[in-house]
Amino acid sequence: MISDSKRLCVRVPKSFIPEDFVMCLQITHGVRPQLTAKEFKSIAKIAFHFGFSNTVRYCEEQLIKINEQPNLIIKNFKMAVNFNMERYMIHLLIHIVSAKQLVNILSKLDLEEMSSESMKAFVAKFLFL
Repeated sequence: MISDSKRLCVRVPKSFIPEDFVMCLQITHGVRPQLTAKEFKSIAKIAFHFGFSNTVRYCEEQLIKINEQPNLIIKNFKMAVNFNMERYMIHLLIHIVSAKQLVNILSKLDLEEMSSESMKAFVAKFLFL
């Protein structure tokens, strides 16, 4: 929680990094920096927390551009589900090659949190494996 001398408070994510918040605001106002995938993920988390959907979409686009061959780790799928990054989710799903791999990922995700579009993408991938 951040507060000022007038006792105004703002709730922030647990892993809040002030530099990333400043960069989030910069992106929200139109600056297009060259950052790493890790930085874009951190900024997307902050942007989602504060409701900056355009900034989340920009970070999503950059993650797709940066990660032509993404790591199919559960952390990336959870981020895509939690921040409603359907395009990034589809980008990750494209690189899944077996039903076993897909089932393994689905077993570790919270299906209740998943948007209907994300669910449709998983079902489509399952049907075409």
